[in-house]
This record gives sequence, structure tokens and C-alpha cells, in this order.
Amino acid sequence: MEIVLQIFLGVDIGKDSFVACRIGMDGKALSRKFSNDEPGIAGLLRWLGDETPSCRAVLEATSRYHRLCERALLRAGVHVDLVNPRRARALAVGLGYSDKDDKVDAQALAQAARMLEAKDEKVASVQAQDLRDHSRSIDTIKRQAANFMKRMEGLDPESDAFKACAKAAQALKEVAANEEKIWTQAVRDEPETLRRYELAKSVDDVGHVTARVVSVELPANLDKSLRQLTAYAGLVPRRHQSGNNELPPEISGGNPWLRTGVFMAAMHSVFVGKRFLPWYETLKARPNVCVKTKGGRHLKAVVAVMRKILANIIAVIKRNSPWTTQPPSFSSRAAVPAVEMQPT
Repeated sequence: MEIVLQIFLGVDIGKDSFVACRIGMDGKALSRKFSNDEPGIAGLLRWLGDETPSCRAVLEATSRYHRLCERALLRAGVHVDLVNPRRARALAVGLGYSDKDDKVDAQALAQAARMLEAKDEKVASVQAQDLRDHSRSIDTIKRQAANFMKRMEGLDPESDAFKACAKAAQALKEVAANEEKIWTQAVRDEPETLRRYELAKSVDDVGHVTARVVSVELPANLDKSLRQLTAYAGLVPRRHQSGNNELPPEISGGNPWLRTGVFMAAMHSVFVGKRFLPWYETLKARPNVCVKTKGGRHLKAVVAVMRKILANIIAVIKRNSPWTTQPPSFSSRAAVPAVEMQPT
């Protein structure tokens, strides 16, 4: 049975407390402050009462401090959306709130939840969020190991400092390898993430690491255009134009975890698999590339390859069939069998 939304909730998150604002069908706004801990979350759910399943909530994403509230609301059946704090403030200004405090921000977020009433937004499950956190931890461990290896380059191989860095790098590599195995086992218990992981691996030049990253970092809701999804990774030039003034398009922002994962696949595709090497060389040789990036023509060409690979991954996930060299025709796409998920 379809649940009719009756409560719209905005939550402004802080480290020790948060302010919640609820707007009912009558348009009246009520605000209350809670502690950002288990008793405070329980108080929020009691405040929502029996109408909790008919609630849509918009939370301000503040580091890790929103996690407790977000997961409790998801378990209670609430429709949850997250917004960046800077966007939350821009929304408040756009709605006419001139003051700046937690209550005002919570009211603006509640109004945002009200405007999202007609949309069927999809959020990642708690299990999918755990897989994403685990994936990021693995990449952080690998980054630390790479830092130790970088440090070894300027040290005497016979020195104690070199040996200490070597031991630390080796230990971190072993931890990361073990965590990769644990993640691969855990993903079997989350069907949607497993589906994305297996389909991403079917794309040429996409290995386990890139598939792992993409499967957890892409938005839960893929009902967006290809440009919007690749822009989410920070791989689409942003226009800066007002009147007669126009700056060169710039590539910036986006999800850094997703961008890093696709970067590894692009480098492999260009310099190891050679699949995109001719295209990379053509793009690099263009003298009139006006997109603003750090790294010159090389990085501009690599970003183009990254965008192409991510587009391939998104395509197979959306159509729910593995990658093929020749794209399926429009008449036969519906008949393409879905990929059979095999244990990895």
C-alpha cells in the first residue's frame, strides 16, 4: 500500500546536538532541539510518533555526525535525503530566510522536504552505506601505504628509517588485501551493490578495485541523465557565464572517491590495455582545448577517458546487462538477459 506523506522534517546536524523542524499538512512549523546520541534520536522518533512512516526528512550532511540520525530514520521507514551544508544555506537564502541559526536552517530543510514530496527519491540501504564506508577505509589504508613507500625514496636502504617505512608499508598492504577479501564476502549480502559490482567488472579495463568503488559511490538513485551522473564524479566541465562575461569551463568538485577509482581504470586503459591510447593521444595533441584543469593537456585527455569509462559503467548498470563490444540495438535491448551474479 502506498504511504501518503504527511510530515516533512528538516534536521540541522551538529556534533553534540541537532535541531529538527517538522511541517505538517497544515503548513505549521514546529521545532525542537535534541542531543545527537541514542536518547536524543529516541526522543526524535517519539516526537514524530505514529506518523513516522509517512515522513520525508532532509538532513544536513555534516561529516560523520549525521550518521546516527540518518540510520535511525531509515530503519523507522522515513524517506531520507542528504544535502551539503553550503547548499542548505543557499536554499535558506533562496527561500527568504535572512537570519542564520540552527532553527532557520532546519526550517529551510523542512521546506526542501516538502518540495520533494512528489519525487520518489531512493537512498542507499544501511548495508550499502556500511560497504561504502568499508571501501573508503580500504582506499585510505592503501593511500597510507603509498605515503610510506614515497617516503622510502629519499632514504638510505640501510637506514633504520627506511626499514621502518618498509615494514609499515608492507603491514598496511597486507591489511588492505585482507580487507578486500572481507569486503568481497560482505557484498554478497547486499543485492543491489553486488549487481552493480558484477556489471561494472564486465566493462573492459575495469577491475575489482574500480568496480568496488563505483558500486558503492554512485548515487542510489540512477534515474538521472548521464551528464548529471558523470558530473557527480566531477568529470564534466562547469560553465561560468553571465551576460557578456564567460570564463573557460572548469572541472572541479565531485565525489573524490569515485573519481579516484575511475582514474585507475583510465590509466590502465590508456597505458596498459592500450584501448583508449589512440584517443588519448588525439585529445592530448589538440591545441585548442580550453577546459580549465590542473595538469595540462595530459590530465584533460585522461579526464575525457575517465568520463568515457564511467559512462560505460553507468550504461551497463542502468540496462542491467553486461558490457558488450557492440552496443545492443534499441529493438533488442529489452531482450538482453540480465547478468548472472556469481560469487567472487
